[in-house]
Amino acid sequence: MAKISIHMDSQSGLLKCQITPTNNILSDFFESEIQEDPAFIHYLKQSIDKLSNGSFEINGNAHCLKVTKTVYAVTPLYQTVSTWVMGPISDFTFFLDEWEKALISRNTS
Repeated sequence: MAKISIHMDSQSGLLKCQITPTNNILSDFFESEIQEDPAFIHYLKQSIDKLSNGSFEINGNAHCLKVTKTVYAVTPLYQTVSTWVMGPISDFTFFLDEWEKALISRNTS
């Protein structure tokens, strides 16, 4: 299973993460699209839970996220090279849960 390490950047005050195995596109997705937005986390979780056989797609400020019941795919919107990443939906929902925990921890400290 993939791992995520989340910390607050001391200069910007924003959450940053490292995903293992290395996944810079997904890290950038969490840092730029979700950042401090627990409502967006809940929206994504609910949208994933409601999926049956179809897919759900949403465009953010810098990425497109497409999920099915089994996989996620993240595509940067503004890169000149066509690059994207995908993985099991269980990894993505785990990352959402961990990001939400980091936000709660940060807001209660």
